[in-house]
Amino acid sequence: PHLFHALGAIACTEGRLADARKLLEQALALEPRMPLPRLHLARVFDLEGRPDHALRELELARDLCPALPECGERVLAHQLRTQGEEFLRAGHTTPALESLVAALRRDGEDPLTHNAIGVALHMLGDKERAKQSFRRALSLAHGFKDAEENLQAS
Repeated sequence: PHLFHALGAIACTEGRLADARKLLEQALALEPRMPLPRLHLARVFDLEGRPDHALRELELARDLCPALPECGERVLAHQLRTQGEEFLRAGHTTPALESLVAALRRDGEDPLTHNAIGVALHMLGDKERAKQSFRRALSLAHGFKDAEENLQAS
């Protein structure tokens, strides 16, 4: 299961989401109680635009391994990012940025949070830092369409 997990994590970073999902699901089929493949699978679901599936995997990882702080932090980060995204959609940029920065403190490797921070910064007129956020999102998830489009538009 460790090999499938490692290959799935690499595929996710490279933007090969279907391959990543398949490999991570194979790892979990062999060892369902492993929390780390679930954390990576949650990232895949998020990048596929399936945040409810992502949250379910994060909560399951947290419940399977409560002693691993990353699992609980990732659940909180997901919730804060979702809240920030809702603020952005409502046009409340400052509270959005506050929620997103709090999410980033809990999960600094989340490309969706970096992208959303870029959107908030762009809305606030800080175009250079917005571009940096979009680039960071792309460095974490190659081929992440939203970040690519946002970078081109900024």
